[in-house]
Amino acid sequence: MAEKIIRIAFVPFVPILGNTIENFTKISKIIEKCQSDNNVDVIFFPELSVTGYLLENLTFSTAISVPDEIPETILLQSEKSEIHLGLALKENGMIYNAHIVIADGKIIHTHKKIYLPTYGFFDEGRYFTAGNDITVYEGKLGKTGVLICEDAFHPALAYALYESGVKHLFVPSCSPARGINAEGSSTSSYQAWKKRLEIYAESFGIFCYYQNRGGAEDGVYFDGKSMFVSPNMSSCESQNDEVFFFDVNLQDLEAAYQRGGPFHDENFELNHRLFLKSSNIRFKNE
Repeated sequence: MAEKIIRIAFVPFVPILGNTIENFTKISKIIEKCQSDNNVDVIFFPELSVTGYLLENLTFSTAISVPDEIPETILLQSEKSEIHLGLALKENGMIYNAHIVIADGKIIHTHKKIYLPTYGFFDEGRYFTAGNDITVYEGKLGKTGVLICEDAFHPALAYALYESGVKHLFVPSCSPARGINAEGSSTSSYQAWKKRLEIYAESFGIFCYYQNRGGAEDGVYFDGKSMFVSPNMSSCESQNDEVFFFDVNLQDLEAAYQRGGPFHDENFELNHRLFLKSSNIRFKNE
């Protein structure tokens, strides 16, 4: 079988807080450069890349209605590449922390963040409405799903996508750096993400793609790390805060399934029965 190579651009974007017009302009220029210089298939921006993260009272004024408020230039650019963007989504009077996928001139997928952290310096639950569903889309890579940052720390969501047939999982993030090494790179935060995505990749037989935002916002530093992890535990990561290009060989996924792994003989029916049993026990105890 001939190799099928998909080139992905991981973009550690640094948005201007609350300035959606300028952010869209910068995003479009990055897309244009990626397409002209590297002929990419997928361009992956981080969580809330269009608006910035620590929005607080700016949340409502920066929220975007889609597709009406997506610039025509970006819709046209999506005819060449699948584009992943994070934004504050305005819908039916509510605002969601959302990730949209644009391809062939239209939005083909939207994921609304389900788990909104409201602890430490995080305050998302105060400003956003939580999503309550996950779906799968057919993209450049095949069956693909998205979990936004904290969502990926809840294994049940990753498992649900795996059961839905997903082979590729994108995780856009605004994860603050915790611990800086001698070279100035985040340590503990990045390592926690790497361990988690390695478990998902190996256990579910999927490819995982991670992109954290870069720069600083209101005194909070983000490391801009990019990461790719495959089912055979091979991984690749960015070494700086520049756009990172990686070529995915879809044949590697076939090879992983031929070798087998814990994902090979999953008993979904048994798992559902055990989930139901444990839920009944918990409710009785309450």
